[in-house]
Parts: sequence; structure tokens; C-alpha cells
Amino acid sequence: MTSYNDGIIEVYKSREKKTIFSAKLNETLLDDLEFIQKFYFKEESKRQEDLMFANSFGKTLSLKIKIPYTNKVEISHKVLYENYLYDIFHIDFSKNKKELYIYLERVRKIGI
Repeated sequence: MTSYNDGIIEVYKSREKKTIFSAKLNETLLDDLEFIQKFYFKEESKRQEDLMFANSFGKTLSLKIKIPYTNKVEISHKVLYENYLYDIFHIDFSKNKKELYIYLERVRKIGI
């Protein structure tokens, strides 16, 4: 049985905030995000294949984690971990559909 004891992430979705010119504003404060759920996670090693995969999307793999399977996490969501905001750029599930592998790219430190 897997233990998810490397940390806790919080999953959020962006609130639709726009400038007066209808341009989307970047999330810089916790108030810019809508909380979804907390998850315990296990950090996975970043294999060379993972780094090349991320690069093919024009992304940098900052963190690869595993959480218990859920349908509440989507690629459009954001992850907050240790006051840093991460974009989810890929989600994969285990063969038995008991776990999710989430590929994250660090975006910025977020104001609490």
C-alpha cells in the first residue's frame, strides 16, 4: 500500500478576473483562486523521459507527484504547495486507476 506522506497540496481553480480591457489577470493572491480540495501526496522521481515529455509541451517539470485517484483534479486547475503556485500540465492515472500522477510546473510565489 502506498503512503502519501511527502506533503499536502491544495488544488484551486482560477477565478475569472479580467482587466478593463477584458484581458485575464494572473493569480498573485490566494483571493484570486477558488479552493477545491487538499490532497496528501508522494513525490515521484523525475525520469529523463518525463523531462523530455515536459519539454515537448514547452514546459519545465518542477514537481511530479502521486495522489489517490480522484476525478476532482483537472488540467485547468492550479496547485498550491509551500506558498508556490503550480500549473498542472499533465495528469496520468495508474493502470489500476487507484492513483493519479500529476506533472507540475512552478509559476510563482503566491501572496497569502
